[in-house]
Amino acid sequence: MLKEQIGRKKVIGVIFSLLGVVFLTTNLDFGSLGVGEIVGDLFVIGAGILWAIFIVYNKPLVMESKNMIQSMTWLLFFTLLPLLPIVPFHSENFLSLTWEAWAAIIYTALFCWVAPYYLWIKGLKNISTVTSAVILLNEIIVAVTISIVVLGEVMTAASGLGAIFIILAILLVSYG
Repeated sequence: MLKEQIGRKKVIGVIFSLLGVVFLTTNLDFGSLGVGEIVGDLFVIGAGILWAIFIVYNKPLVMESKNMIQSMTWLLFFTLLPLLPIVPFHSENFLSLTWEAWAAIIYTALFCWVAPYYLWIKGLKNISTVTSAVILLNEIIVAVTISIVVLGEVMTAASGLGAIFIILAILLVSYG
């Protein structure tokens, strides 16, 4: 569909990225995978698949679009549509939120959705979808780092190796 050339370095980069994610998320304790909720696991897998589809179908739209703000507006609109049916059941709580809650909502909307998505679609104009997807794995490294610093999680050899795999993957897909 995208007519994208995926060379040997990008294939190796994707393999490294998958290894890095496995090392970071499981800490090579595969027994822990059966302990959680299967429904949650299925949601995570489904979200990953949908994100991959979203990237592939969004690339041509980003390339053709002259107005990224309009693209973002449409995306927000279609993201909000599935939420509309539940609004009547929660509207009284929603309308009585404190100013702190509204500040948190506005902060989250601007700095966790609008700014990152805008920067991502700007970048997507200049890089391949494979490179974009692998670079986004930095989120996992940041999340693990925050969990170590803030929550006191222990840095293990497996998580360190996973981070190295992801960094190598980013370098391979970026310069490959």
